[in-house]
Amino acid sequence: MLIPWNDAFIVGVPEIDGQHRELVDLLNRLHTESQDGHHEIAPATFERLEEHAMLHFKVEETLMKMLGYAEYDSHRQDHGELLAQLKILRQQFADGAQRQQVIGRLRDWFLGHIGQRDVELASFLDALSAQAAACQA
Repeated sequence: MLIPWNDAFIVGVPEIDGQHRELVDLLNRLHTESQDGHHEIAPATFERLEEHAMLHFKVEETLMKMLGYAEYDSHRQDHGELLAQLKILRQQFADGAQRQQVIGRLRDWFLGHIGQRDVELASFLDALSAQAAACQA
């Protein structure tokens, strides 16, 4: 298993949390397919990973914009850079020569982005929720 599920990936929004879990599942599946020699299906899994990342980023960006998240622009820029990197990594993966290095970079990308940017988003969402609860009290 490349990335075991960790509750640190949870931001408190069920849709986003489910997408994080799906990204972990796809990364783990891609890793397993590559190691088990299923090279014919691994590119399709990579494509699903890329599509899911695009959807996930769109959902996050919509939520951040709707809630007036101060880091929206820089977080959105990170998403754009990550998508550009995914395209390059997909081509490197398809070439087949450095698949394990590509998978390692995908792991680092996921853990780095979730571990920093999405944790910051989760803190913002927690604070917003606490403010809403205080207003209702």
